[in-house]
Amino acid sequence: MKSIEKFENGTFLENEQKSEAACIVVRAYQTAVKYGSDNLIFGDTLWERNVPEISKILKNEGFDEITITNAGTELMDILACFNEQGYRTVGMTKVKTDKPSFENPDKKLIVNGIVLIRF
Repeated sequence: MKSIEKFENGTFLENEQKSEAACIVVRAYQTAVKYGSDNLIFGDTLWERNVPEISKILKNEGFDEITITNAGTELMDILACFNEQGYRTVGMTKVKTDKPSFENPDKKLIVNGIVLIRF
C-alpha cells in the first residue's frame, strides 16, 4: 500500500469528523500497510450500516478495489476452497427461502447469496 499522507497524519479523520465509517477506512488502510497489501483490508469491523458511507469515502478517495476478510465466519474459507477448484466470485444475488421474515412472519425471508462461476 502506498503511503497516503492524510491517513498517516490524521487530517483525513479530522476532515471526516472522526465518523465511524472514516475510522473503519483508516483501520483498513493501516491493516493494508501492516501486511503489505495493495488494497485496503476490511476485516471484522465492517458493518452493514457503515457500507453506504464507506462506499462514498472509497469513491471520493479513488479506491476502486478493496479486500474484505472476516475471521468470525467460515464463509471466506469456503469461498477460498471453491477458488482453489477453479470457481470465481462474479456477483451477488437475492435468494428466496421458506423461512419467515423477521420483520413480517407472513412473508418469506430473502437472503443474500454469492454467485460463483467455474473458469
